[in-house]
Amino acid sequence: MFLESYMFWIFNLLFLLVNRIKTETGTSIIIPPDTEKSDILRIEGDPMGVKAAKSMLLEMAAKMVCSVVILIAGTPPPLANSKESF
Repeated sequence: MFLESYMFWIFNLLFLLVNRIKTETGTSIIIPPDTEKSDILRIEGDPMGVKAAKSMLLEMAAKMVCSVVILIAGTPPPLANSKESF
């Protein structure tokens, strides 16, 4: 229930970030509609732009997973490369 109340904002942020990546890299990023039940994104454009867009999307996805874990658990996860924890 808690997460559902934020889904609208999470998806809007996702699309804003994807549009920024498209603009910065000069690529086209195709996200399939929900009816296709696919989790594959298609990136088209200049090979260097595609490589940059892929890297940026993977980084964004990793950050979003971490953010969802924080929302659900209420505490940040431990740092991956450190012995410190929150």
